[in-house]
Amino acid sequence: MPLRALIVCLIALMTLPALAGPERYRLDSDRSVVGFTYSFEGAEQSGRMPVASADMRIDLDNVAKSRVDVTLDAS
Repeated sequence: MPLRALIVCLIALMTLPALAGPERYRLDSDRSVVGFTYSFEGAEQSGRMPVASADMRIDLDNVAKSRVDVTLDAS
């Protein structure tokens, strides 16, 4: 019986990576900004917008499953 229990536990452990998914990351919106550059009439300009909120779910094993939703404060 102990051998059977060990085999069942090993099979269960092997399926854990399949159950793993994107992990939620917190962004410190008070200290985060998005910087950008653009060209206007031949002159390069730059700007910054603070991050109002962000929902980030990152899957390091399968990046295609990752999702990032960011709201910028354009005022």
